[in-house]
Amino acid sequence: MNPVRLTEDEQKVFDGLLSMLPMKATIRKPTHIWIIEWLSSGNRRTGEELHQWMQERRYDFKSVYCRCSTKEKVLAAIERAAAHAEHHGTLPLIHLEAHGSEGGLFDSKDSNNMLKWDDLSKPLQILNRATQCNLIVLVAACKGYAGLQSFIQAFNDPSLIPVAPALVISGPIDELTGTELLLGTKEFYRRLADASAEFDDLIINASRESGNEFRFQRVLFPVLLYEAFLINLIPLYMRSDLKDKKMGQLRNRFFRENSRERLLAEEERRLEEAYSPTFQAELYQKAWDAIFMVDSYPENRKRFGLNWLSVIKRILDIQENNLDKIQTN
Repeated sequence: MNPVRLTEDEQKVFDGLLSMLPMKATIRKPTHIWIIEWLSSGNRRTGEELHQWMQERRYDFKSVYCRCSTKEKVLAAIERAAAHAEHHGTLPLIHLEAHGSEGGLFDSKDSNNMLKWDDLSKPLQILNRATQCNLIVLVAACKGYAGLQSFIQAFNDPSLIPVAPALVISGPIDELTGTELLLGTKEFYRRLADASAEFDDLIINASRESGNEFRFQRVLFPVLLYEAFLINLIPLYMRSDLKDKKMGQLRNRFFRENSRERLLAEEERRLEEAYSPTFQAELYQKAWDAIFMVDSYPENRKRFGLNWLSVIKRILDIQENNLDKIQTN
């Protein structure tokens, strides 16, 4: 499902609905920092340097260093972190030390042996489930933030119900030298050791230490997914022709697959029902609760609880009654 571009009025509705996401995902302090380094022999071992630096400071989180020579070993290290979290109840932070691009990670700037962002999704989902949706991922690689675009594509269709790959993912948005990355990540962990530190402060200070105030960025997946779902839902109920177009596409697909030219009355009724607010709310609610494990861990409802029927009813109310009075604050 490819989200459509919002019109000016739809954007106002979108802005007004942001306040309906009441949760502020509490980011729990990790117990273990898994530094997974995948760098070729000619590269500076910045991951190992970071590990040794943390060992000397004896922070209250433990540093685990994994030196990897292949992308398969990177994935195996994430699997070990998942097993450790599952069996010992630890909260890992995954620190990926490698080279990066829009497409993924690799061990040297000239390498064609890429670990695509898509290949990381499933191992991170397994690990995040083991942490009950508390996983932090720090991609210490150039353009590490680009991984978000790949991860989010899996959530555009609410009928596909994956688990979130992390609670929060962070990384640089542009090119950094090894020294700049090391300076930024050291500052990140220095601030992380402070029990009162807010996660955004960690990112801001890491960026400044690396030489640019905005070099590191972060995204909370609940916020990201809420916005993605709104972009799908708002046009569906604000454009009179969009629902008819989608229903027509489903009819034509049914005709092709079943060699028929018309639907039975009951089939037409079910098709109409599929785009009703109630049915769509159930679809999105099921997806949301599964993605953030509300169904598996009821305590997650306090952090991620959201009533999608109320959200859709609010869209309809705005569209039918007070479009000119939308609150955009």
